[in-house]
Amino acid sequence: MTAVAAVNALWAAHIVRSLLDAGVKHFVVSPGSRSTPITLAIAKAESDTGVKVSVVLDERVAAFVALGSTVAGCRAALLCTSGTAGAHYLPAVIEASYAEVPLVVCTANRPPELHGCGAPQTIDQASLYAPYVRARFAFGPPESDALPKLKELEVHAFKVPGPIHLDFAFREPLWSEEVGAGLFEASAHRSGLPDGQPFIDRPAIRAALLEVIGLRELPQRTLVVAGARAALVAGPAPAGWAVLADAASNLRALSTCISAYDVILRVPSLMSRLKPDLILCAGAVPASRQAQDFLSRTDGPMKILLGRHHESQDPGRTASGHVDVALTAMLDALCEAPPASDFIAAWQLAEETARTTLDAACDEGFWSGAVVSTLDSELGARPVHLASSMPIRDFDHFTGRAPIGRRVFAHRGTNGIDGTIASSLGESLALGGSTVTVLLGDVAYQHDLGSLAATRGLEIRLVLVVVNNGGGAIFGHLGISRHPSAFERFFLTPPQVDIEATARACGASHVGVTDRTSLASALRAAYADTRFGVTVIECRVDRRYDEVRHKDAHTAAITALTNLKL
Repeated sequence: MTAVAAVNALWAAHIVRSLLDAGVKHFVVSPGSRSTPITLAIAKAESDTGVKVSVVLDERVAAFVALGSTVAGCRAALLCTSGTAGAHYLPAVIEASYAEVPLVVCTANRPPELHGCGAPQTIDQASLYAPYVRARFAFGPPESDALPKLKELEVHAFKVPGPIHLDFAFREPLWSEEVGAGLFEASAHRSGLPDGQPFIDRPAIRAALLEVIGLRELPQRTLVVAGARAALVAGPAPAGWAVLADAASNLRALSTCISAYDVILRVPSLMSRLKPDLILCAGAVPASRQAQDFLSRTDGPMKILLGRHHESQDPGRTASGHVDVALTAMLDALCEAPPASDFIAAWQLAEETARTTLDAACDEGFWSGAVVSTLDSELGARPVHLASSMPIRDFDHFTGRAPIGRRVFAHRGTNGIDGTIASSLGESLALGGSTVTVLLGDVAYQHDLGSLAATRGLEIRLVLVVVNNGGGAIFGHLGISRHPSAFERFFLTPPQVDIEATARACGASHVGVTDRTSLASALRAAYADTRFGVTVIECRVDRRYDEVRHKDAHTAAITALTNLKL
């Protein structure tokens, strides 16, 4: 029996070494028995190599922690035991799939002879995530001919943009005291992702774009639309082209960024003068419904998609073609062509007019616009995670250009609220415990309370800015809000938890605010605190007043833009 334990340990050491070679820099482990051999190999690797290891009890939380870590640049691998444990990974795996995040999912399993006979904690795991992973490997009990598969997974792990699933079966005994701890030998391993910026072949990129659009020169009136993940981090990227930049695009540091595009697109008379001849699209579909409608028009200008997986960028199916290149590389290449200054100047004038009006609206009263405007002012270049639903839309509408270096994270693969706090934990861990601010609503807060409980013992710093407006405020802007009986119970769903009580029960500090001045003070105090932990800033907002202020702000901006003389 000791021989079985020894083989398990040796095989687990090979697994962990291969994951390190594939670029894994963070292991997120949930406790369990069947995964014992790999868990011990990870523990040994932690002491030998210094690889980051986090223990998270709840597998759903763990999966989003790993997702956030990977998105923030620290590639993570998950590990759990057999049975339904791995099923809790599914929401994060789906998000990783649609967001093209190279998450590595490892599940431990029981050997073949224990399947189909009623053995406890045994399910069909091999195809658990089948529609959503780029590759899946079901390993039987340890055997030498499986080693080539481990090398194959290295190829998939850093060449395929999306999650992969590795299922490992182990026989008992899973561990024996007689098996030494020296089976895992730390060795220098290559990084799965090369450092540095990719080489930009400007002539080749321009030539590829010109070939797709069928022209010898780019149109003077070219517009760039950048959704979430268009760039990894805000930086001094080359400007020169008007860029409609979603809040999560990480391109709002550009001097030609158009941040108020949502309200500009609502003014037909203005858009007739701002209409481009060519649109370049990158990243996810923008959060703005106005932008989505603009891009879906069949009578609009030629639209070219940028990026590898262009099929996920075109729900209106109106694109004319695509070029497999990152937007930042494309912008760099296009800077060699002189832009049409009058076209950009017109867009920038519209931006200035709209932004001035929206900023003025945010100065009046305490509502969601005032919350995000205050947060934007105090945030500086710190990273921020925007929850889906109203938070990302409000941040998109009511904030302008961003400082260089600010990273904006959001779940825009499937646009869900699940795992908002957990992903932010992973982002903070990946960034060495740096403070990550999370803007979320009261429903998303309640939905992910398990993640708040999981923060104890983790070396993270989170500031949760919770907009408490009594439920799913986004539904108040939809037609269902007029339903005479079903709206509040089935759609608004006011949370039934006390934010202060739950925060303190989970070891977080809590501050309640009702105006911009107290919010700014709370943010400054939270940012000045260098201790690990979580601060929950509860912004108490009246939902009906909030709806009125949203409408008033957009009406004022539309009026100013309608009267604008270009």
